Amino acid sequence: MLYRVINQNGYDTISPDNPTYWPTHPNRLPDVLDFFITSGLWGIHFLSQFLNDLSSDHSPVLLTTSLDPILELPPPILTPGYTDWNYFAQSLDSVIDLRVPLKTPEDLDEAVQEFTLAVQRTARTSSQPPTPKYNTQSINLPQLIRLLITHKRRACSKWQRTRYPSDRQHYEQLAHELRSELSSFRSDTYNSYIISLSTHDHSLWDSTKRLLRSHPTPSPLRHPDNSWARSDEDKAQLFANHLRSIFQPSPESYPIHSHQVQEYLDSPLPLTLPPSPFTPSEVTYAIQHLPRKKSPGYDLITDKIFRHLPRRAILFLTYLYNAILARPTFPSCGNSLISKYTEPSAYRPISLLPIFSKLFEKLFLKCLVPIFESQNLIPSHQFGF
Repeated sequence: MLYRVINQNGYDTISPDNPTYWPTHPNRLPDVLDFFITSGLWGIHFLSQFLNDLSSDHSPVLLTTSLDPILELPPPILTPGYTDWNYFAQSLDSVIDLRVPLKTPEDLDEAVQEFTLAVQRTARTSSQPPTPKYNTQSINLPQLIRLLITHKRRACSKWQRTRYPSDRQHYEQLAHELRSELSSFRSDTYNSYIISLSTHDHSLWDSTKRLLRSHPTPSPLRHPDNSWARSDEDKAQLFANHLRSIFQPSPESYPIHSHQVQEYLDSPLPLTLPPSPFTPSEVTYAIQHLPRKKSPGYDLITDKIFRHLPRRAILFLTYLYNAILARPTFPSCGNSLISKYTEPSAYRPISLLPIFSKLFEKLFLKCLVPIFESQNLIPSHQFGF
């Protein structure tokens, strides 16, 4: 019934992105039951926010209105606006110290952490905040509609002063005529826009992509006691507890086999030549051939930042990678998770490696491929992604 009334009267609805109803019944799922209904509010910008102050099974919803566009917080990025890459290279070159001992795993972790922090600080100081872009182009309304707007405003002002029924009737007639003309103008404008779409300039594809783009609603998560995890902190803690219970050492099923594997690992290896160290030119080549526009890791350092590293930073990276190659250890790097359904067990962790790890993988792969090919270690029927 409410849906029919909204459609018949041309009302608009404003709802938050998160659920507002949290049922206590275990067979029911949270849903959005609290929203706003508006009418005739043109030129006003809205922002609907979900509040985690639960006093009942419904969460409060806050609606913010403004005459100016409400800017949402952009995703975290080290270089949001214009970046002076020359200043970035000079500043980073002045803070990197090549005389860092890398003899223990702790030294490697500390060196990688200091290098990451130096790149992050330098990238932030070298970038300027972006300037908000507003659409300053006004809609070119026809002369008839502009006159109707002027007459309607005068009629409205007159009726508010006199309160005569005749003035109100005149005002309502002008308002109805204005709505009719605006509806016809919007229809004609949209038809002209549809006719102008073409496959040659990708305008048809871009318009279709915008129309079909879906905005998935974040799925709620359930605690083991069937209560709902509402805030981001509760969801993160729930995932942490679940993954901690899942990623445990597997029980030993075949002791004899495990003993043979341990003996093989403890046996002395035949003498072989050490792997060739990486050179700065190899590191530079690998950086220039990194995939572009890939999601960064937890450190927010992108491939574009690495492409503007100065010569001293390239030497420091080479020094770090050779130290990792000479020692059976790798610095600890973070990962991040992407989640979906209502139960934590329905998720699998997806690792977003930092650019430091991606670059080492490309360099180390060049060392492994000749060995595999010379000894024919990879069968021809093996494949994957």
